[in-house]
Amino acid sequence: RDDVESRGLGDVYKRQQLYNEICVSFSKIQKIDGARRKAVAARFKTYPNIETFETLFRKTEASSFMKGENDRNWRADFDWIMKPTNMCKVLEGKYDDKGGPDNGNEPPSGSRYKLTGFTAAE
Repeated sequence: RDDVESRGLGDVYKRQQLYNEICVSFSKIQKIDGARRKAVAARFKTYPNIETFETLFRKTEASSFMKGENDRNWRADFDWIMKPTNMCKVLEGKYDDKGGPDNGNEPPSGSRYKLTGFTAAE
């Protein structure tokens, strides 16, 4: 294999390892090949930063809906998450738990986006 191909495979397997470490409520990925490998490689071209995948997997793990807490007991899986429109929706927060402490929407403490000076409506 040339360097480009082997480097591409390394990127795919880094994402597999990251998913398996973060998404502990989901089935572990045993193998990435064929269409699955192509899907991951395509998402990597759109989102080349590994941190984007870390955010994606953390949002997936934090989502009650994606873990089956919905009216159909439907659960997301790795292949569903890797579809382009689904990945985008997860990253945008469509499946975040509303008001949950670990939904990826809270600004880090000390963030310049933290709102202050407001009082609760009665």
